[in-house]
Amino acid sequence: MKRIRNVLFSTTRQWNPGDEFILMGVLNLMRSLIDFNPIIFNRNPEIQRKRSKSCFNLSFDLGRCRVKLLKPGFYDNSFKEKFLDEPFINLAVFAGTPEWASMKLKGMYEYVHRNRIPCVYLGIGAGDLFDFSDLSVMYRRVLERAKLIIVRDNVCRRMLGHLKPVLLPCPSLLAAPKEYERDIGKVMSIGLVFSSSTSAKFNRISKETYLFQMNLYRRLLEAYAGRLHIEFICHYIDELPAFYREFPSLKCNYSYDSRDYLDIYNKFDMVIGARVHGIGLAASMGIPGIHIDHDIRGDTCNGFQAARLKPGCSLDEAMGVCAERIAAAASLHANLLEHKNKVFLDYESLLRKALIGMVPDGTEGVTSGAENAYNRVHHGSGK
Repeated sequence: MKRIRNVLFSTTRQWNPGDEFILMGVLNLMRSLIDFNPIIFNRNPEIQRKRSKSCFNLSFDLGRCRVKLLKPGFYDNSFKEKFLDEPFINLAVFAGTPEWASMKLKGMYEYVHRNRIPCVYLGIGAGDLFDFSDLSVMYRRVLERAKLIIVRDNVCRRMLGHLKPVLLPCPSLLAAPKEYERDIGKVMSIGLVFSSSTSAKFNRISKETYLFQMNLYRRLLEAYAGRLHIEFICHYIDELPAFYREFPSLKCNYSYDSRDYLDIYNKFDMVIGARVHGIGLAASMGIPGIHIDHDIRGDTCNGFQAARLKPGCSLDEAMGVCAERIAAAASLHANLLEHKNKVFLDYESLLRKALIGMVPDGTEGVTSGAENAYNRVHHGSGK
């Protein structure tokens, strides 16, 4: 390998903003160490459907005629299967999401395995219980050759224990640059993250969680009316119609562009909701969060120093947790920023060691030229 010119990242675009928050954090981290071209392997299910070499073959009956429809080949501006024998990638990064071992990534794993591309796993998590032996042979071989494995939760650490992974928070904690970090003396505004039980799969919560969320949000609106400014946040387009059915007169913040959520979350002094990476993005600005747990991924929020509510708890108990966090916001905020800084340095140290051996000039190329990027992340230049 010559230099780290092209880095391939597993992520999604225009699907789950949480994946893009993770990527923001990973890019902030890596740009503090090296210069590179970022390339994505886009796991968006809209484009990662089972397909032939060049098209989908779909057909339906129209009267007596059999009409054949062709969907063109893969034109997304991301890594394509036709690159499988083109070893132009110098490093592959699997980051954050529980989908690091999904079938959607088969093409990326095949490319990494076939071309022996160095790879790192940064803050991967568990979406369910699994055993290492459950993974395909190719996935296991790529994991075993990884230069670094960092996991974000204890379940994933146990399942990959023999590979000696390091436990650190999800990289979404590193998503916001310094200029977005809040100065919070007391809570004046709260962002409530609205999730739906009828959105697309993997972008929805259960009916039980939805009912708990709605009851809690209505109690909060009633209890803090006139005392705190409260607005809502949606991450996925399907949530907007559902939100306006429930709260037609209230304000909801949404954007198709994940980077807009830096400004959206920055409006609030505290956030509450079931979106793990909404809590993570807020934490990256020093904004305390309360997560409504709805699956195994809730463990990730420990890395964001968030309080966690179980949908089975009483509303009085939940309201008590909210009141305690609101009262303690200033100290929670200070602890979060200190925590974020330490996590960044821990990631940076581990990644620097993993990358040094990939550059022929020793540490040159990993550390030189990185000072400006480091300053961008840690010091900012004005919002």
